[in-house]
Amino acid sequence: MRDLQREAARGTSELPRLQRTTVIAYLVAIAAGGLYALFVFNPHNGGQTVPYILLVLAEIILLGNQVVMILTILAGDRGGDSGEDRRVVQDARRQLLAKTWTPTIDVFIPTYGEPIEAVALTARAARDMRVGHRTVICDDADDPAIRRLADRMGVDYLTRSDNAGAKAGNLNNALRLSEAEFVVIFDADHVPGPNFLEVALPHFVDQRVAFVQTPQSYSNRNASPVAEASHESQRVFYDLICPGKDAYNSVFSVGTNLIYRRAAIDDVNGLFEDTNSEDIWTSIRLHQRGWSTVYLPVVLAEGLAPETVHDYLNQQFRWARGAFEILLQGRPWRLRGLTRDQRIQYMQPALHYLQSFAVLFFMLLPPMFLVFYIQPLRVDGIGWLLRYAPFWLLTQLAIYYQLGRLHAYSYAMAIVAVPVHIRAFFSALFRRKYGWVVTNRDGRLPSVISYMPIQIALIAAFLTAFAVGLIPLSSSFPTVISLVLCLVYAFALIVVVRRAIGDGRRDRAASRSSRSEPAPVEASVP
Repeated sequence: MRDLQREAARGTSELPRLQRTTVIAYLVAIAAGGLYALFVFNPHNGGQTVPYILLVLAEIILLGNQVVMILTILAGDRGGDSGEDRRVVQDARRQLLAKTWTPTIDVFIPTYGEPIEAVALTARAARDMRVGHRTVICDDADDPAIRRLADRMGVDYLTRSDNAGAKAGNLNNALRLSEAEFVVIFDADHVPGPNFLEVALPHFVDQRVAFVQTPQSYSNRNASPVAEASHESQRVFYDLICPGKDAYNSVFSVGTNLIYRRAAIDDVNGLFEDTNSEDIWTSIRLHQRGWSTVYLPVVLAEGLAPETVHDYLNQQFRWARGAFEILLQGRPWRLRGLTRDQRIQYMQPALHYLQSFAVLFFMLLPPMFLVFYIQPLRVDGIGWLLRYAPFWLLTQLAIYYQLGRLHAYSYAMAIVAVPVHIRAFFSALFRRKYGWVVTNRDGRLPSVISYMPIQIALIAAFLTAFAVGLIPLSSSFPTVISLVLCLVYAFALIVVVRRAIGDGRRDRAASRSSRSEPAPVEASVP
């Protein structure tokens, strides 16, 4: 018993305080951003009218997002819960381990065509978690192989006659057949540790808590540069931003690695089904009803990051589309029952992806200057750089201080994702339907030109502008910096496009190899 308590306690550390250098860097960054805003928004510094107006709009998006993000991060610097709260949670954990508190728990693993090996790993780990529970594979593909896997593992299997409501509909179907007090959800490729329930469940001792969300972390982060970049970007969200959302009681479900209180789900009539972003919409409804939510900053399960550029961009589209749906259709600023802070926090994901409009504008400024001599500001390049660089460098420095590194490939992937985010905005604006695509799902990758045409066109535009800018070679600072930026943007895009081409070659080679080998044996179960 004492060994179990010590192991569980390792997952009960209080919310990590921000390092003092991180806090100072963010505070100075806010001041630097204010000075930069005064400079840009001063009409006397404006150049050509239309480019200047577009510049102001772009800066409003960028600076607005940065301010919200920084204030959210700083709000998370609260040194953990009070001593009394920790004692209450620890008492609940002791009761759970001593089996004097025996809640009923169902663990749902929704599947829809994921590789059987991934499902087997998750189901086995979920089955073997300590604390009594029932594990159910909720298979929306009605796959006989998954059914046989469940039988061999000794876990329950559930399917249905249609796929109405996608993942949310699948889970709601399972909820209708469940009477458990708590429901745990793991995506098919997220493998929990044995102490998941011991660490997370005691936080429900507060009867107002609707769900406890834990971070996503990727076990395959070293499998490819794409996976590593995805992991690093997730760290910013889960290590820096989510603790602040917790301080505002604005944590939203991310759809996996979490526990719901059944009474809370019943209070909002189940998971929201009219979207592929059921997790965040359900969170909004719970917060509207006055429920509290908890973010537990302890990695208790590990999933799989996208390993190819194609899968990464698909994932980015889904996430951006969901965020824009909240902004355009949910209109958080008007929703009753939410606090002011919650409204802001529910707009923040869309603000984040809206930055892609601003980033695209800034990416196009150097070629537009070199080819058409378009200047949104009536100042020299050095004057602009001296005002903007401190703000940008300080925000990056703060991330470096807290996370210990900056990942160059993450910046390249962010640039490549810009057109995808913009496409997601218009998809949400016009309410176009789109199907669910499983990350890392087996299947042939399409040609690069079919899913990265805009990125390839941007490479051509940057290189053309660079060539044009060299013809009347000028030593002026704006010309030099524009030439350098064209090369930097083209290089970042080329690196990722080459990676995407390599992904296609590896996929075709694997496909040829699989055709020449005997059919694989279904995942074995110990």
